[in-house]
Amino acid sequence: MPEASVLPKLLLPNMTASAWLFPMLKGIWNHDEGKPASGSAVRRWVAEGKVKVNGENVSPQELIDFPVYSVVLNPKSEKRRVTLF
Repeated sequence: MPEASVLPKLLLPNMTASAWLFPMLKGIWNHDEGKPASGSAVRRWVAEGKVKVNGENVSPQELIDFPVYSVVLNPKSEKRRVTLF
């Protein structure tokens, strides 16, 4: 769950996918690197299609369509799929 100070930033329109996702995904364990996720890891996940927002792949510089109903990490993997909301 994001910290309370991060929540207002998550609800702002006109944000890119990587900027909007970074506060939520910061600190989630990165299995590939064996450490918490960094900003570049989050951008790479978005670019590689490892993150779906509202059931659609997004590019790192694409603007997010609000409201957001779901965010799924690793949607193609049965073992590592994580549904944030």
